[in-house]
Amino acid sequence: MPEPQWRNPVRARLEAGDPVLALTVTTSNLEVAALAATLGFDFLWVEMEHSPITLETLRNIVLTTRGLPACVFARVPVVELWTAKRVSIRVCPASSFRSLPRRNSRLVPRRHASTRR
Repeated sequence: MPEPQWRNPVRARLEAGDPVLALTVTTSNLEVAALAATLGFDFLWVEMEHSPITLETLRNIVLTTRGLPACVFARVPVVELWTAKRVSIRVCPASSFRSLPRRNSRLVPRRHASTRR
């Protein structure tokens, strides 16, 4: 019998029209991340751009929260392809990262739909 394919629970809730709750993690304390993952949040938003969290710390947060109810998503520290690849491939392979559009061979962030003109 084939193994069931893993499905991102955050994406499934959003597609069903249900709200999701997140907690932003800006500290490198692993105990905080582990506790937060058990408090009823759907995912943890690890803020790497405006905090001292490194790729190594993010990896440790992912490993610490493995098997706990909340998923881990990360905001990469700089909008460069190499950081997005290192986070999505080596650290958080289960997280659903969208590819960033290219403009003149440089990465540019996508704007939120409400800010488009």
